[in-house]
Amino acid sequence: MRNKSITFLILFSSTLFIALFLVLSFNNRLTSDDFLFSSFVKEKGIIGTTSFLYENWSGRWTAYSLANVVYFLYSKSTIILFLFSLINLAFTIFSVFILLKLISKKIKFEIENSFLFLLSLYFTSTFFYLTPDKGECWFWTISVPIYLLSLNFILLGFSFIFNGSRKSLNYFLIAVCFIYIGGASEIYALLAIFIFIVLLIFYKKSDVTTCKEIIFGFIFCLLSFLITYLSAGNKIRANALPSPSFVQALKLSVLTLWHLLKVICTGYLHFIILFSTIWFIAGTLINKGFTINNKNLRKSFLMFLFTSFAIVFIIIFLTTYILSDIAPGRILTIVYFIVSLSIFVCSFSLGLIFDFPNKKSFRFILLSVFVVLVFVQLCILKNQFIITKQYSSDYDKRIEKLESAKNAGKDICIESLPVSGYLYSKDISADTASQENKNLVKYLDLKFNVRLK
Repeated sequence: MRNKSITFLILFSSTLFIALFLVLSFNNRLTSDDFLFSSFVKEKGIIGTTSFLYENWSGRWTAYSLANVVYFLYSKSTIILFLFSLINLAFTIFSVFILLKLISKKIKFEIENSFLFLLSLYFTSTFFYLTPDKGECWFWTISVPIYLLSLNFILLGFSFIFNGSRKSLNYFLIAVCFIYIGGASEIYALLAIFIFIVLLIFYKKSDVTTCKEIIFGFIFCLLSFLITYLSAGNKIRANALPSPSFVQALKLSVLTLWHLLKVICTGYLHFIILFSTIWFIAGTLINKGFTINNKNLRKSFLMFLFTSFAIVFIIIFLTTYILSDIAPGRILTIVYFIVSLSIFVCSFSLGLIFDFPNKKSFRFILLSVFVVLVFVQLCILKNQFIITKQYSSDYDKRIEKLESAKNAGKDICIESLPVSGYLYSKDISADTASQENKNLVKYLDLKFNVRLK
């Protein structure tokens, strides 16, 4: 009974999540910097744009190369943006699956692949719902290759390092993962390099048997990062930022952590309770037939919490140190992932060492959580369908209107776009000199200025 019940609940909830993601992906549109980079791709091509950005804006050559491919394909067919979002979702689920499979193998806690895939899908939905800045982290075209995909490659890269395989293909995949990370995001690359250094320092004191893979991945990550760091564009961008201050970065890191804690506890407490309960129940299901060493479980649990907090603080500190400001939401993608992972690990671990005294209590809790969660998800799905449909419709009408008046001899005033819900949108302003206005004019190759009424 338990097996079918919890499986049905997770599957049904995951189906609602996929339906929501399909709606959001279908109504997603280019915005802000997307317009500028897309116009560059039209003028200079994919390679030319990547080279131009490397020399004049940022050295993120792997992320920008991928984004430029998307912009190029989007100019041929707008369905590409929809497909790109779905590919990113599938890639995230796959990355989580590979990670969970490795963990279950290492702790000798084998779970059949079909149920493990279902857990990976459901964890991804947990990650999504607990992300405050969904638009920036999951759907903004220029942001996703830099942060979300870097996170996925970090998960895959270290999973390939520790999977015990000595095949040439495994080395090739390690190289691909860490080349991408090093060339996509300076902060995520520095985090990966820090992890490599820690692993190399403590290698002889552990039972790790993959020193060769660690060094191999470290070399590729470092070389790719150096290509990024030494770019002329990075120097130009660094000169535009305030001088970094260690003390100021510490203060801003504490403020960011406090802000993040408030946002999660006030705006997402209902999701935390619901998902925690489901992961707890899933843990009680898995523990049947297995012997759990509570001492080892507690030790691993505490080590996980310490490591998670260390990674979160490193990401936030690096960001505030470089930017001299509070970390923006998109950079915190990996932080939101770790928060979701912490909820999963805590709840699932408790479930592994606990058992319901009787079936009635189990049925009552399961049914209650099922009803509440499905109700919340259905409300979100309906709400986001209405909001994003209106947003995409007005967006398309705006673009069509501006393109039909491409050769007008005077400035045009247009209405502001409606709210975009979970999607990311940064509208133009009443000031024709603002960067957002200029990006839109350049993207559409207009002969006039555009501003809001």
